[in-house]
Amino acid sequence: MQGSRLVELMQGPLGKAIARPWFDRLAAAGLKRSFLPRLRQWAAANAAGEDVAAFIEQVGAGPLVFGKSEVHRILADVASARRRRSVAEARWEDCFFGRGAAAPGLMATIETERLDAAHEHNLLFRRFGRLRYRNRVPAAVRAIPAPAEADAVLESLGGLDEQRLYGLPGETPILASPPLEDASGTQFWISFRSPSRELGDYVTAWVYEPRGIVNPPTLIFGHGLGMDFDHWKGLKAGALPYVRAGIRIIWPEAPWHGRRTPLGRYPGEEFAARLPLSAFLGLIAATREWAVLLRWAKATSTGPVAVGGISLGALTAQMVATKARYWPQPLWPDAMLLITHCGSLWHVYEGAMVDIWGARELAAEAGWDFEAMAPFLSVTDPWERPAVPPEAIVALNGYDDQIAPYASAAYLLDRWQVPDANRFLWRRGHFSVPLGMLREPEPVDYFIRLLNGIAAQRRPPH
Repeated sequence: MQGSRLVELMQGPLGKAIARPWFDRLAAAGLKRSFLPRLRQWAAANAAGEDVAAFIEQVGAGPLVFGKSEVHRILADVASARRRRSVAEARWEDCFFGRGAAAPGLMATIETERLDAAHEHNLLFRRFGRLRYRNRVPAAVRAIPAPAEADAVLESLGGLDEQRLYGLPGETPILASPPLEDASGTQFWISFRSPSRELGDYVTAWVYEPRGIVNPPTLIFGHGLGMDFDHWKGLKAGALPYVRAGIRIIWPEAPWHGRRTPLGRYPGEEFAARLPLSAFLGLIAATREWAVLLRWAKATSTGPVAVGGISLGALTAQMVATKARYWPQPLWPDAMLLITHCGSLWHVYEGAMVDIWGARELAAEAGWDFEAMAPFLSVTDPWERPAVPPEAIVALNGYDDQIAPYASAAYLLDRWQVPDANRFLWRRGHFSVPLGMLREPEPVDYFIRLLNGIAAQRRPPH
């Protein structure tokens, strides 16, 4: 369902009934039994092309037992859509970041063609529901390392020395694309090489600026796991309330998402593939990438800069807020918005998402328990006092959240002494909270007033 249609549904009579905990139970079951297995097949098809034998091997569920007459056509359609997408992406890359700059009208057409091609290619994951194998299709193809292997990887990045892990990256060249104007403001993209030695790829972030605002406040906002906001139609609609309120939005693509998705994986699958090491590496990398974005945001506007996000993005934001103490104070974030977050990766590991992925037993067999994870948690949990003042932190959580447990979030907010007025708690779960925001914008409105208030206090008197 496209973003505009979802908004209409949630704001209509049915919206109140949908945004309830029953939806979370349905969503969790759907992810485990249908959605993620179909994405796993889609990812395998992208790597295998039209080679049926290679596709079946990549899926990892044994021989095909139903759909033998259809699999050739499905793979051909995916390969064809992927080629169209690659051509559209290459044309977009050349136009927006290469030497092929075009007139504004043509640039808008090229962006529309890119998004259309990506959306159509992504939608083909649904076709794989028609195929059946001897075994159940896994939610992810995994290569879970033993704790000793993970320790060696972390040691190569700086071990448990937080200064080395989170020190401010050196000056990082950032490319900005030409702008596209629309009714609400100006949008463009920025790109830079990740300072993470583990990744080292390019980070792309979408920027949306309000029209007519000099030195606007900025919100760097992280998306949820698997949410490819720049490659599905309608997923950017959540930026509009901020931009219309005079706030600039920066949405970076998280590690292993969007343009950073490895071939043969679906967006975010890498987090499940190497649990829990992948979670540690992804958060460490994203924290350093956001340091680059903070420096760019503060260099391009004198307004305050906030960090925030939903789920994975919220975990990243709170890491940035606590690890910012290793950066010069002028680069510290000024406010923070957390949606469906919790205090520790251990609590995420104990939550429902690991069961949805079917990774708990495999991780236990590899030797992962609290004792094995504790050294890593010491550098990836945000228990320190954040650089953001308590009164500038706003949080929205679900009491029935089984993925980012509310008790963990509440303990963290208590530890940080976040005022009760800045905490929003709904009787919903991890998936129904974001749906509820489409009907009940009070938390976002509250944060917008808070951030604009900080901006007003800093403006010089006329």
